[in-house]
Amino acid sequence: MGRVVISSTKEATPGDFCSLLGVTAHGGIQTRGVITAPDRPLLLWVHELEPGAEIRWDCPPVGHVAYVCAGNIEVGGTTLSINGAAIMEHGSKGVLRATAEGATLAHFHTREDHPNNTMRDGGNVHITVGETARRPKSAMTVYVDSACPTCELWLHRSDLMAPRQTPRHYHSQPEIIMVLDGELLLGRRTLLAGSALAIDSDTIYAFGVGNAGLQFINFRACESLSVSVDPKNEPLEVRSDRDIFVKYASG
Repeated sequence: MGRVVISSTKEATPGDFCSLLGVTAHGGIQTRGVITAPDRPLLLWVHELEPGAEIRWDCPPVGHVAYVCAGNIEVGGTTLSINGAAIMEHGSKGVLRATAEGATLAHFHTREDHPNNTMRDGGNVHITVGETARRPKSAMTVYVDSACPTCELWLHRSDLMAPRQTPRHYHSQPEIIMVLDGELLLGRRTLLAGSALAIDSDTIYAFGVGNAGLQFINFRACESLSVSVDPKNEPLEVRSDRDIFVKYASG
């Protein structure tokens, strides 16, 4: 059994751009390390880019995902606004540039020395606004679903418009959840925008949605299994994350 680590963008000290293999920063960028402890398999940084500031990828050893929280960026001649995502696979080359409005990015990646990094070829850059499935009081957007032949990365956004409680469950892979808006209820704690949870694999948890609703993004290095459990923590149902989205989209 692992653990859940809670952090906050607002409590992280701003500083220079992080030191990463195959990734460099140019221009005015302020970085906050949100999930960066040495024991974390997945990492999360939040970057505030001044107009014209750039992040460049030059064959990084792991894949990276940049999610636009505010402002606009340009990647490969394509402009992405809020809620868009740029996926830089391992071994890829690309430049992300903030437009005249500047930009705020949530930047996810696997720890560079993590033993479970992908064996797929990599080398590509994906620019996406995701595929969204909607229901009356919720929506789910998948940006990259581990089905790509050259990378295994996973990122989705959930928009929950009404209070609810999720069932107790766990995932077979570690994940990071970042709250974009609303209220995530975890035990007696209410986590607001900018909060992040790093959840180890095989860690049983559940969360509630507050009266203000909830919007969050969820990053994993690869597709995982979702396992719901009974009160004795015995498995009830095992499904892949991709199958969950397919079923959600089908209604």
